Amino acid sequence: MDRDRKREAWERDLEARQRNIVFPDTAANEARFWRNLTNGKLRTTSATIIYLTIVGLTAVGVIGMLVSQLYELRRAGLPWRQRIVEVAAEWVVGLAFAGGLLLLIKWKASQIGGGRSRKE
Repeated sequence: MDRDRKREAWERDLEARQRNIVFPDTAANEARFWRNLTNGKLRTTSATIIYLTIVGLTAVGVIGMLVSQLYELRRAGLPWRQRIVEVAAEWVVGLAFAGGLLLLIKWKASQIGGGRSRKE
């Protein structure tokens, strides 16, 4: 009897974790994620460690690029406002180009897939 209740509770919990459509469900799932993360209950696999290392190195690289660009413009004798505007303009153009490529890929993928969803 107790075994059946535990199984039913486990199934309800599993269903609740997979249902992530409306606000209360998304908030509960996010709260569970952060609680598990801070308590150390999440298992870290080698793939997770590699992924987090790549993300961390990417963040350090981006920050390093920004600092080096600002430093180079400082050496050129430009005022700080103009330096920030020039660096920001380069990044906006680069991100707009990358975003355009992603939108193009999404559009092409929808053309190839014929607009069908996976559930059909």
